[in-house]
Amino acid sequence: MTHSHVPVAHLLRQLELYPVKQSSANDLRPAWLVGFIDDVAQLFAPVTETARVGYVSRPDGEGGWCVTLFLGATQTVGGPRDGELRYCDFAIDLLGVQERFQRVYSCVWNAMPQAYEERQSSTAADVVIVGDVHDQRLELRLLLSPPPEARPGMRRNHVDGSLEPA
Repeated sequence: MTHSHVPVAHLLRQLELYPVKQSSANDLRPAWLVGFIDDVAQLFAPVTETARVGYVSRPDGEGGWCVTLFLGATQTVGGPRDGELRYCDFAIDLLGVQERFQRVYSCVWNAMPQAYEERQSSTAADVVIVGDVHDQRLELRLLLSPPPEARPGMRRNHVDGSLEPA
């Protein structure tokens, strides 16, 4: 199966999340974490269209890391549906994700159809995997859709249907 997401999407997303002038020396993420995020991002397989993988990472306060990954929405530009967001159907190899961990302590699928129906939460369905990567505790969340604060990952021109990174 070909991957239609941009391979360096997580790096582009990082540019959106951090101020432009922030030096890479101030990035507290260890190299192994950057590699882990890239490896897992490669496992997203968009089903319906091209999409970019977005992520958020932060220390968990106890020496480990929390990472959230999701496919960014596609925003229509121009026309009667200007600003409309579309969410991408996707598959992800969960066994492949678990193989990126040294040890897995838990793997939980959370499903909240009522929240999804009411669009109250981007966590209407998610997978949470907790384990060790490079001898450090890591909690990974794979979201059904991007969190509300995430900007669109792609923009679609309403005239010709062309896509470009947002």
